[in-house]
Formats: sequence, C-alpha cells, structure tokens
Amino acid sequence: MRYLLAALGGAVIGAGAALLLAPKSGEETRTLIRDKATKTSTDLQELAHEKSTQLRSKLTGYREDVDSALQKGQELLNQGKEKLAGLTSGRSTESMTESETMSAMPTI
Repeated sequence: MRYLLAALGGAVIGAGAALLLAPKSGEETRTLIRDKATKTSTDLQELAHEKSTQLRSKLTGYREDVDSALQKGQELLNQGKEKLAGLTSGRSTESMTESETMSAMPTI
C-alpha cells in the first residue's frame, strides 16, 4: 500500500513538472493541472473506498471467527463442568485426585 501511494505521488509530481515545463500557454497548463488533480483525487477516493470495504469485510469475518471460538470454548467449559459434577456427585472435590479432575475435563 505504501509503495502504491509513493508511486501515485511520484506520478502526480512528474506529471505536474512535465506540464509546467511543456511549451503551452499558462491557461492550457492550468487546465491540464486542474484536470489531472481532479482525476487523481477521484482515483484516490475510489481506492480508499475499495480498501475500506475490503477491510470492513475482513473484520466482519474475524469477528465471526472470534464469536465462534468463544461459543465453542463456552460449550467445552460447560461440558467439563457437567462431567466434573457427574464424577463428584456424592464426593467433595477435595477428595478427587488431580488426575481424576483432569480426566474429567474435555479435550480440545
């Protein structure tokens, strides 16, 4: 992206210098500069809109991925709690060994 902007900037400066040094009348040169500036402005606005749309789309996809991962994590946590509760019914958790506790947890 940085290289694209540098190339566009260089092109604009080069075009401006060429117009200023060309053997044309002042009015013609000003008209050409105005037209080039308008086109460049329009092109940059279109590029910015396109890139912002692409970024918005990517962010929406990432948000959906995070939401899905959070939901899956919550489901696994609930499964682990249920499994642990089933193993410990009638027993206190203090009486369970660490390996019993760990084996009660779901694997990812």
